[in-house]
Amino acid sequence: MASADILDYLPRFQFGQTGVPWSLQKVACTDTCVQMVIHYFKDKLISLNEVRRDAGVQPYGVGLRVTDSLRALYNNGVRNYNWTVGYNRAFMIQKLKLGPIIVATNYKYYPTWEHHCGTTTNKAQIGGKTDCSFNGSHAILVIKCIPVYSGTKLLRYDYLIRDPDHDAPARPEKPRYDRITETQLKRVMDNITFLPGWDKSTILYPTSKKIL
Repeated sequence: MASADILDYLPRFQFGQTGVPWSLQKVACTDTCVQMVIHYFKDKLISLNEVRRDAGVQPYGVGLRVTDSLRALYNNGVRNYNWTVGYNRAFMIQKLKLGPIIVATNYKYYPTWEHHCGTTTNKAQIGGKTDCSFNGSHAILVIKCIPVYSGTKLLRYDYLIRDPDHDAPARPEKPRYDRITETQLKRVMDNITFLPGWDKSTILYPTSKKIL
């Protein structure tokens, strides 16, 4: 049933989807985020192969760029997305009220799952990274911002994230979402510097709400 709440939609992962070749799975983090955005806004679930087809990008062994992602969204009727660069809290909160946001990150700094990835203190509040050796550029889907209070005092903001990098044979977990702090999100965004097409802290954001 169609819903305006993103949490009513299951997460999707770049690994483990039926009929997707390995050459696409290993680079399909952005494709998977696009897939989830289309599923949310249009209530249709297309395959990663179809995302790649609609983005107009071959071969499979390379990731989608910003323009490719927008093309795939547009070709599936999601025409209310734009892009910008940099973290701004007020902007993020405003846009998350409209829908999910695709964010470019440096996965080296992504918070890890408790009891994974050694002794690092950079742990997620819920869920987190389990692909401990992957330190490259990566796309995630930010779905909600949650203020954290102590009594009436605002302590911080947390974000709910859908990270596509799960459901591989070595990482079979399928978390509904990760929960990380604003400081952690800003860090993974600020440190992206080295992937062509996603070499800045880029976000793809909605400009209007879903209409049921």
